[in-house]
Amino acid sequence: MFFARFFLQNALEIASRRFLQFASHFKTANLAITAVFTEIVVTTKPPIMHKSSAYETPMTQRPENLYDQYHAHVYFGPNTVEQARKLCQAAGAKFGIPVGRVHEREVGPHPQWSCQLSFDKAQFDEVIAWLEHQRHGLDVFVHGQTGDDLADHTTHASWLGKEYALKLDMFRRRA
Repeated sequence: MFFARFFLQNALEIASRRFLQFASHFKTANLAITAVFTEIVVTTKPPIMHKSSAYETPMTQRPENLYDQYHAHVYFGPNTVEQARKLCQAAGAKFGIPVGRVHEREVGPHPQWSCQLSFDKAQFDEVIAWLEHQRHGLDVFVHGQTGDDLADHTTHASWLGKEYALKLDMFRRRA
């Protein structure tokens, strides 16, 4: 059920965005068509938080460019470490963005091995589109950097690929 709802919400959002872009070229039909797609998108349920004692993850939408600074954490495991290393190095070279260490262990709130990419609002659209196309099965956690670590890793966050429950207790203890 979780994956079906997540897939449906993303499919509706993408379809409505693309359709509205197309429909904007046809001004006379645009109002009626916009109303139909707005109703479909608005009636989808808001994100649900899945909780346990130390982990929780929101059902999220595709990454949106809402903040000034971002991190993308590329997740990998023992069998995909070289793939992740090459992806992160290529992103750093292509976009001139800082690439963090390739952590072959869980670090911070991340339940998988990971490597961090840092970028800003101006680079967001290109970096996210490139990551989506180049990740080849790797999962990527994307979040804004606002100074509120808990919000950055929950409400300011989204995923390319599979979602994972993050270890968020570390942020709650500091508050």
